[in-house]
Formats: sequence, C-alpha cells, structure tokens
Amino acid sequence: MVQKKLSIALMAAISMLAAPVYASTSASASLTNISVSLYSTDGGATFINFTNMPYSNQISLGAQDYSSILMSSNGSFGTADSSVTVSSNDGLAAASGSVTGTNNGTTFPTSVMGSSSAIGGPNNSTSTANTYIAAPYTLAFTLSPNTIAVFSAQGSAYASTTVGANINNTALGESSTAMAELRVFGDTSSSGYQTQQSTAEVNAYAGFTINAQNQWLPQTSQQTGLLAASFANLTGSKMTGTFSSNITTSSTSNISAVPEPGEWALMLSGIGLMGFMVSRKKSA
Repeated sequence: MVQKKLSIALMAAISMLAAPVYASTSASASLTNISVSLYSTDGGATFINFTNMPYSNQISLGAQDYSSILMSSNGSFGTADSSVTVSSNDGLAAASGSVTGTNNGTTFPTSVMGSSSAIGGPNNSTSTANTYIAAPYTLAFTLSPNTIAVFSAQGSAYASTTVGANINNTALGESSTAMAELRVFGDTSSSGYQTQQSTAEVNAYAGFTINAQNQWLPQTSQQTGLLAASFANLTGSKMTGTFSSNITTSSTSNISAVPEPGEWALMLSGIGLMGFMVSRKKSA
C-alpha cells in the first residue's frame, strides 16, 4: 500500500516537472484628470469652443495566439456620449481599452486607459496583443485672441517581462511597450501659413537585460508624470487647432519558460528520495 502511494506521488512529481511553464509579458498606459486651462496674454477675456462636438473616440484592439491559430480584433469608433470599455481575448493573448467621461457638448474624456498581455505558447509559439486608443480622436477647437491653452493630464506607462530572452536562441524572447500622449496641433496665425505642434508623453519599454555575470534577465519599466501640451494664439483674432489624447500598448512573447536550476535540483532531489524509499520498502 505504501509502495503504491509512493508510486502515485512519484508520477505526480514527474507530471509537475513535465508541465510547461510559459513566459508572459504585459503593458499598460493611462491618462487621467484630462483638462484644459486658459491664460490671457493681454488681460482680456478668454474662451475655447470645441467645434466638432460630439467628438469621436477610437479604440482598436488585437489579440493573436499562434499556438492555437486564434486571432481576434475588436474596434470601436464613433460618438462618445458615455463611458465605454472594449476587450479582446484569444487564448494566450488579451487586450482591453476604456474611455471614461461623458460628452455633454463642452467637455472631453476624463480618463483613457489601455492594457495588453501575452503568454508564450508551447514549443515557443508566439502570442501578441496590442491596443490603440485615441480619445478624443481629433477634437477641433477655436481659441480666443491673445490666449494660451494648456491641455494637461496625469500620464502613466508600464511594461514588464518575466523571462526576457533565451540566451541560447536570441530569436526567442519577450517585449512590451506602452505610451500615453497628449497632442495639440494648429496654425500660428490666422493666415495659416505656419503651424505649431506640442506633444507630451510618457513611455515604457521592457525586453531583457544582461548583468555583470552575463545572465539574461527580464525587465520592468515604468514612467509617470504630469503631461502638458500647449497651444498659443498670440494674435488679435480667433484661431483654430486640434487636440487628441493617445494610448498605445503592445505585448509579445514567443518563449516557453523552464524552471530555474534551483527548482530543477529540488524536484529531482524529491524524486530521488521517493525512489530510495520505494527501494527500501522492497528490501524490507
């Protein structure tokens, strides 16, 4: 009876040893507390009118799991009159995006978020996921004379890998990227002969790093900060411009992780001990 139990335990340990453990990578980005502030350069009254209300948002997601030949994509493009969340999930890859805020004809989203994740499949098959969000997609505005408009938001970008790369095969690895951006574009004068553009962004990238012992290690990267993109109307006439906030993330993995050397040693020691106990039981 004891021998039978030991045999079952031995088989369970071998099964655990043979079970694949896959690498994973993830990325996320967000813009929160999106707002605009106006500053007069001559002490006069200021105003900003958004001329293409209701505005449009775009959310595009993709997820691909090549180990099971699965692919999916989800997209949302249209008028945003309430908060919206879109997701895409295919086996080992997943992506999601959301826009929070209500369009009442005078405001734009208060937060935009996107995330993606991918897990390396069996036999080093590839999985990948990505997000692209533009909310608002292109918001046109008219700014009062002698006024500077500053669009701001709290930005965050995060990317991580769990294995990084295969030291024996550089074609096998993981990567993830994330970006959150504010962008303002328009003319510099009412004649429209010159243009101005202002961008502010946070970025994160993760792949692998090599330490002093020549070990290939995974990475984690994060960047946060207050973003500000400005538009200046230094003329005595009204001026037009456009504003957009953008989120992009990408996650890819084609590496199947294996247990660490210490884990191998521990499991093999356990198997050896059970084998010894079985032999001892037979001798008794």
